[in-house]
Amino acid sequence: MRIRVALSLLLCLAPARFLMPCLAQESSTAPSIKYRVKIEKVPNLTKYALPFANQTTAAVPSVAPSAVKPTTAPPLQAPPTRPDNLQAFAGPTQSSADELGPLSAIDSRLEPVTVTDNSGPPRGTGPLADMILQSTPQLGDYRSVTISDQSFKSYIQLNHGAIHANNGEVLVFKGRWDKAEHLLDQCGIAYSDAPRAGLSEKLSHAAVAIVDCPGELKDDQLEALRTFVRSGGYLVSTDWALDNCISKIFPGYLVWKGAYSNPETVDAVPVEPKNPLLKGSPRVSPWRLDDKSEIIELGGKGSINVLVRSRALQEEDPGNIGILAATIRIGTGKVLHMIGHFDNNSGKASAQMLPDPAPGIKISLRQSLAINFIVEALRRHQANSL
Repeated sequence: MRIRVALSLLLCLAPARFLMPCLAQESSTAPSIKYRVKIEKVPNLTKYALPFANQTTAAVPSVAPSAVKPTTAPPLQAPPTRPDNLQAFAGPTQSSADELGPLSAIDSRLEPVTVTDNSGPPRGTGPLADMILQSTPQLGDYRSVTISDQSFKSYIQLNHGAIHANNGEVLVFKGRWDKAEHLLDQCGIAYSDAPRAGLSEKLSHAAVAIVDCPGELKDDQLEALRTFVRSGGYLVSTDWALDNCISKIFPGYLVWKGAYSNPETVDAVPVEPKNPLLKGSPRVSPWRLDDKSEIIELGGKGSINVLVRSRALQEEDPGNIGILAATIRIGTGKVLHMIGHFDNNSGKASAQMLPDPAPGIKISLRQSLAINFIVEALRRHQANSL
């Protein structure tokens, strides 16, 4: 009898004995923050349901600060001495086509880009920029605000004086997820929608083109944009336009290798503070990232100037740089790409709600950067037209 009871207990306990290690191993596996499958974004259909004139700009109840991923800055070190040999500061080496991922068929048809400013490593990624990033104070409390058109016009007046855009100088390639045209309206900057027919002719008279996220353009539009920039034009793009547009027309500069950000607000630190595009920028600001924003990585080619980085985004970036905004110099033309959106917000019912106002300038840093880029493009184009 005792032998029978012992055998019964053994049979009952044996499955648990073998299953427990498997369960323990499964529960200890950390969830991945990287996504390798393209995610379909869901639009906020109520955001632009009402005309802007009918939306109130009255004060709204205070919104608690969004969660910002905590970062720990390493101990400060003395600034490094810049060596005579710039290779000691070099960033990623030239990547092969396999390393950069499959390129669109358009890339094999377009002739190689000739770059006149292709020496040295990308600015904003070396030891001095790292020291600026890590020595900057952490992001303090911030709150969403309701913002009026006057806030944008006041920013422009204070930093640039009177500006104007002639008919056709600003072209917008509208997208499903971003709405640069909304912000241009708030700034009082005239713009035109990029046409499907006669695009090359329109671009020949333009100063700057803006490609809204997701940047899903046809091959002929991509070819026209590439010619436009190589001829001296300025191009602004946001978020998913990195992989859909920028990496196709200028492969090997700024690339997306499959990593997405979380929907979050991160710290934004200008690491090239003397750059004119960052004029008047605070040392650290909040920067809102949309759901599944494409993390920017360096493809290996030069002529890149990383302007704004984030310590929080570094933790999600496989390249450990945390790029929020960067420019590419192509001949006499220039490209500005930003992670996140140009418009006021994402996921808010009111189009006038701004989730990440920068200290001292009222509008967000991502918006001030894009506005400065557009103003530079307009003034350069108008001066060349005299």
